[in-house]
Amino acid sequence: MAGFGDDFEKIVKGAFAPIYPVIAKQIVDKCKITRGNCIDVGCGSGPLSIMLAKITDLDIYALDVSTKAIWLLKDKIETEGLSKRIKPMLNDAESMPFDDGFADLIVSRGSMFFWNDQAKAFKEIYRVLK
Repeated sequence: MAGFGDDFEKIVKGAFAPIYPVIAKQIVDKCKITRGNCIDVGCGSGPLSIMLAKITDLDIYALDVSTKAIWLLKDKIETEGLSKRIKPMLNDAESMPFDDGFADLIVSRGSMFFWNDQAKAFKEIYRVLK
């Protein structure tokens, strides 16, 4: 997320906080994927990644273009004891550093509006999704 700022983090910790456990549960209930590799595209400071890690055995690769967001995520996963399960990565949706068919699950909570080239990003998502 380009321009990730303090105001957004306040929203994540405040008004949006109750929604992440619900979204994570809905993803698991609908997709039935609880093991393997998951990519959280445009993860921000990682609330969805953290919730998914808490209710699954997924290895989560949390991608964002914001250095600040990745820094905040690293701090959170250390605090939560999830540093072996969530791997923060400074990267964009248009050129993911994964092999074809790498991911069992790819999630994103609203980041597509921040992608520079949505068509290219979705082609990349299809490329890395099993």
